[in-house]
Amino acid sequence: MRKQKLPFLACVGLLAGCLTLAACGSGDSAIPQTNESVQPLQTLRVGYFESAPGSFTASSGELSGWEVELINEAARNLGLNAEFVAMPFSEIIPEVESGKVDLGVASIFDTPDRQVQVDFVNYFQGGTAWAALTSTIQAPFDPCGWSVAGIKGTAQLAQFLPSVSTQCLTQGKDPITILTVDNVLNAVDLVRLGEVDAFVADSPVVAYAVQSSGGQLAQAGVVEEIQLYGMAVSKDNPSLSADLTRAFTILMSDGWYERLLGKWGVEDGVVTNFGINGGSAGD
Repeated sequence: MRKQKLPFLACVGLLAGCLTLAACGSGDSAIPQTNESVQPLQTLRVGYFESAPGSFTASSGELSGWEVELINEAARNLGLNAEFVAMPFSEIIPEVESGKVDLGVASIFDTPDRQVQVDFVNYFQGGTAWAALTSTIQAPFDPCGWSVAGIKGTAQLAQFLPSVSTQCLTQGKDPITILTVDNVLNAVDLVRLGEVDAFVADSPVVAYAVQSSGGQLAQAGVVEEIQLYGMAVSKDNPSLSADLTRAFTILMSDGWYERLLGKWGVEDGVVTNFGINGGSAGD
């Protein structure tokens, strides 16, 4: 069944909210006059952070991942052309705030602190997971005294690991030694080389790293802190947030959304409501 196509709201909001969208008008506008050229699709600039399986450069050199596919399909429904711009995780929200990109995606946890800066269109839920060498994992899982890598700019590095380390001290155990890395590939390399005992990241990221490790890595413990993910949108552009929620809802209604998650093995993170700023202090 052909997916319903959403009408594109002119300029995705007021002029101040257009950000880098190239021009007003719908990609399905009336047939141009004979002497007029066909107008190109408007561009939706998307800031992203490479982190498989959400978004990563495939062996073919093309950008791949389930978040990339989701954005591309939603953009098509809105009469837009998605243009992806790679950047560090820590720069995603500032770049959205400044208007340099229209949308930010990086498996970002939707938290009240971040909602002060940007709005979040919710599209998935995931948690925090640990990965370590398969040969080193013991039961019961106890990371106290471990050296653990976390990715710069993430909630795992800034909040989760310090909290776990404090719990270790409260229990009279050794604290966690925390190491900052730029991306998941760096974290995986450090674990494989034995330079850290483990790394923490979003649960789909850890699952993909484990699956791709040829048995070297395994998940340690259980998934913790299940939270909503959000695509970051400027607070000056509420029309874009509303358009995306409608596009995602259509993709869910015809089964495309769940098929996408199943294709990438992340179906455990399915959501049934694509809200805005659904993350809460309790997450």
